[in-house]
Amino acid sequence: RDDPAARKFIADLWNNVGVAHAATRGMAAGLKAFQTAVSLDPSGARAHVNLTHAMWELKDPGLNRDLLEKTVALAPEEPLPHLLLADILQAKNDLKGAVAQLDLAAQHSGRNPKLQAFVRAVSAKIKQDAEPDQRKKEGIVGKEPAR
Repeated sequence: RDDPAARKFIADLWNNVGVAHAATRGMAAGLKAFQTAVSLDPSGARAHVNLTHAMWELKDPGLNRDLLEKTVALAPEEPLPHLLLADILQAKNDLKGAVAQLDLAAQHSGRNPKLQAFVRAVSAKIKQDAEPDQRKKEGIVGKEPAR
């Protein structure tokens, strides 16, 4: 029979195997273990974060919006999934959604100065890209300023 507690325990073991393999042999070596952990425990936040990080580092084409939205839902305090989701939303021209995700990434970037700087740089670019769209909606583009 299927014991949920046992599945969660085994998923945690697979996640730990993935961490060990990634640390000693490189991220590619940990990917399968993270995938196994997520398949055994689809609600495991840590395994989802590790899988997301591995797929991002390896530029895996399977890293998609569905996986990122699930990871954000399971681990909202993790900045990386917010950043990656913002990138996907920007590519889909959902600049408002991208800015919202970047704001969340900034909130959760903690005391990591490199991460904070990266979040600020990406945020500034996306917000700058969003400004022309907002100006168009407000009918400001191409109009002379009032004198």
